[in-house]
Amino acid sequence: MAVRDSCLRDSMLLQDIISGIASAGSAPLSAAGLAGLLLRERGRRTNGNTVGSYLRALQDSLLIRRSARYDIRGRRQVGSPFSYFFADTGLLCAASGFAAPQYGRLIETAVYCELIRRGYEVSAGILYDRKDSPYETGLAVRHIDEQAYITVRCGTDQENGSGRKMALLSKIPDSFPKIVIERDVFRSFTDELGIRHISPEDFLMDEHSVFS
Repeated sequence: MAVRDSCLRDSMLLQDIISGIASAGSAPLSAAGLAGLLLRERGRRTNGNTVGSYLRALQDSLLIRRSARYDIRGRRQVGSPFSYFFADTGLLCAASGFAAPQYGRLIETAVYCELIRRGYEVSAGILYDRKDSPYETGLAVRHIDEQAYITVRCGTDQENGSGRKMALLSKIPDSFPKIVIERDVFRSFTDELGIRHISPEDFLMDEHSVFS
């Protein structure tokens, strides 16, 4: 179902929702949470049911993809809120009003889209602390019986929380591959914690950069 063929009548609300997704990056969003964000930041009054119908239309139109969260310790997917990614970096740029989007967010979108293109299942990895609060670790990638964890660190640590995600990556209690995609890596290497560091270019050009 294309967006223009759906029952979405408020084009300004649609634009606000798209902009909200762009500004959130990979941070989990619920329909009700996005409705609250639009009220706080744009003065737009709406509700979770309405926002949910717009999100479904955007997904059906293949403009965005929805990724569930993955509980790494429990090895299971958990429900809302979800992370939303644009179907390509051009759509992210358009949603950002063709102003230069944050570099880390742009690369994270490119990495996500490439993982989907390779046929992998991609979720937002989370670890729970002792108080049962979830913390994002980056992307949890699965393919048949293989699994890996990827953190994109291509902007400032403040831009996408990559510093915190890096710290959590080393605490994941299993032996699946852990990968950091970094802007300033000129040659891939594995650090003393067993985490592999590669550049965005090497990741994109090597089909086997995740699973050898």
